[in-house]
Amino acid sequence: MKQKLLTAFYILFSSFAFAQQVPKNILVEHFTNTYCSVCANKNPTFYNTIAPYSKVVHVAFHPSSPYAGCPLNQHNMSENDARTNFYSLYGGTPRIVVNGTVVPSSSNLISNIALDTQNNSTSPFDINIEQFQVGNDSMYTVVTIHTVAVTSVTSANVLILLAEETINFNSQNGETVHHDVFRKFLNNTNEQLALNGASVTFSFGSILDQEWTPSELTTTVIVQAANKEVLQSEQSDKLDFSTGISLTTIIAEVLYPNPAKDFLYIDNKEQLINKIEIYSIIGSLVQRIELDHRAKVKIPVNDYKEGSYIVRIYDLDNKVYTRKIVVDF
Repeated sequence: MKQKLLTAFYILFSSFAFAQQVPKNILVEHFTNTYCSVCANKNPTFYNTIAPYSKVVHVAFHPSSPYAGCPLNQHNMSENDARTNFYSLYGGTPRIVVNGTVVPSSSNLISNIALDTQNNSTSPFDINIEQFQVGNDSMYTVVTIHTVAVTSVTSANVLILLAEETINFNSQNGETVHHDVFRKFLNNTNEQLALNGASVTFSFGSILDQEWTPSELTTTVIVQAANKEVLQSEQSDKLDFSTGISLTTIIAEVLYPNPAKDFLYIDNKEQLINKIEIYSIIGSLVQRIELDHRAKVKIPVNDYKEGSYIVRIYDLDNKVYTRKIVVDF
């Protein structure tokens, strides 16, 4: 009887833990080349196959082999080739990798079966991405990886990359539209992940290359295990370069003045803010201020350099809001 109770408890506990997981997106890594005629023939069917799947996260890499003249490769040859070599695919295009598993080469590149197999998968990790314009030629990216369920995974490779959702140009192989084109890695290193109920955050500032179209930029995050299994992935909306922010909730006006000249004030009269972190546009922490239930805090900015800063505002539940401020003497 005791054993039956323990078994029932274990099943109940396991079901509860599993239920806390979130749907896992389907990462489709696409290795193609604008000089590849086979790519031009197969890619349209490939795009039609993945289009109905709302959970697909797609990134296109352009390796230098077998065609070194591809302009989408020459922009960042080393990182395009490194990702291709990671899967031992260098030397042939087109090829597809789904959630870290190389798909056997076929006439259609990918099948509905390969996608359907992944469609009901879950993950203990949930990813949030924020993008902000900073000035006329820079952007700021904040990535938060939440651990939402019990997991034995304590570290993983965290890849954070920028891509252009749509690039229109007439390429050597006849393709005129190119989707989710990889531009650069912001992060590609093994990172410690949080315990259940906690999160880790990564912040990056980026100077935008003149060849990029800012309004087409997206951020993609990949959490990948040592055995190459993709544990979770996420892709942001395009950067709203007209307003400088992506679709996100901005906290009420608690920082002023903006621009700041001598002092920056934090209004916490509603006692809703736990702490403030101020970052430079390249992602380095400048100052952390614990509010300690203070209704108002006065921060001298005389020692700051002129320019833009990103402020992360933590409420009492540690939910994060992000704002841009300017220091202008």
